[in-house]
Parts: sequence; C-alpha cells; structure tokens
Amino acid sequence: LENAGFEVIQSHKTANNLSVLFQLANDYLFKIIFTRQPIINLLLALLLCFPVTLAGIVLGWLLPDNNDLYLDNVVLARKVQKRG
Repeated sequence: LENAGFEVIQSHKTANNLSVLFQLANDYLFKIIFTRQPIINLLLALLLCFPVTLAGIVLGWLLPDNNDLYLDNVVLARKVQKRG
C-alpha cells in the first residue's frame, strides 16, 4: 500500500488463533454437504457447522494466538495527497 501512495494507519490480523482451522473445516463441510434445499441446509448447519464453529471459538479463546496462522488482514489506510 505504501508503494502505491497510501499511508497505513492501522493493520491487524483476524482469526489469528486455532479458530481459523475450524473456519476452514466449516468451508469444506459447506461445499460438500449442502444442497439446494434451504430447510435441509439449515438443519445441516445446526447439526454440523454450529458445533464446529463453537469448538473453534472456545479453543481459539483458550489457546494462545499465533500470528503465523490467520484468516485475513484488516488494513485502514489513506491516500497520501501529492503536493505540487
């Protein structure tokens, strides 16, 4: 961003703990088991994805963060005005 003329004001990593693995597991589950039926999808989400998400939240809270394993970067930046 700085090379493109932006000033980075703030930057942080999201899901920089074990919860990222559980989010990836949910993505995998979603792609292989979900159907075109909304009611069935809701039931599958409650039975399969919710427990995985809950386990990820709890373990992510209990275990230490790891900045080498994270989901996304959130960056707040502003365009630097050129003078002249």
